[in-house]
Amino acid sequence: IGFSVSSAGGAAIYTSMWCGAHLARQGGWDEASALGLSMLMYLMAGAGVYAGAVICDNSFGSDPFIVQAVGSGLLAVVGVPVFWGLSAYRGSFLAAGMCLSVAFGLAQGASFAQTYLFCVRLFHTRVRALGFGLTYNLAMAYVGGTAAMVAEALDSVSPIAPGAYVSALGLVSLLAVLWGLRLRMAGRLQTYAMGDSALKVKDARMAPEKASTESAARAQVEEKDKEEEATVVAIV
Repeated sequence: IGFSVSSAGGAAIYTSMWCGAHLARQGGWDEASALGLSMLMYLMAGAGVYAGAVICDNSFGSDPFIVQAVGSGLLAVVGVPVFWGLSAYRGSFLAAGMCLSVAFGLAQGASFAQTYLFCVRLFHTRVRALGFGLTYNLAMAYVGGTAAMVAEALDSVSPIAPGAYVSALGLVSLLAVLWGLRLRMAGRLQTYAMGDSALKVKDARMAPEKASTESAARAQVEEKDKEEEATVVAIV
């Protein structure tokens, strides 16, 4: 699950790096213009990451499943339209800015906003580093690392094909998140809280025990008061 979820974001990041050279070649632009569009795209990606993190913390208690599902779904939706727009309006700075920098940048950021947390929470602290390496790092290396070569090869087939590749991986990521969510609801997949959320979970688990202890202590105090009252009455 972690590998599949991470693959889409990894492919999107490395495909976006390839897009600079792709735009310069396809639109006949100079390198400065292509670099400017790429920088704007990463700025929008940063905005998507920030928005996803804030929404995850404030609305879902740092549970990354819903935000990750939305981000993966956005990547699955925008992949084909973005590259269709780039091929249909070649040389248009406005079209490239709206399609690549804004739409693809935001989707890329949203899909990657909670991937770290998603993978980390799948594993207990004893095996967390190993689990993170076998999911996120392997996905970034094998899927993300080859994304530019795959995009270059697919571009020779169709200018829309690289977008179809990104959309397909986004769909795989979305299905993996939904599968994980279903397994967790069925009690077959355990996730581990971190940071403040871990403290909240610990407090929630200890609350019944704490309440029971306080109730027992209160009962002892009341029993002792009754015994003292009975002693005073007996003396009188």
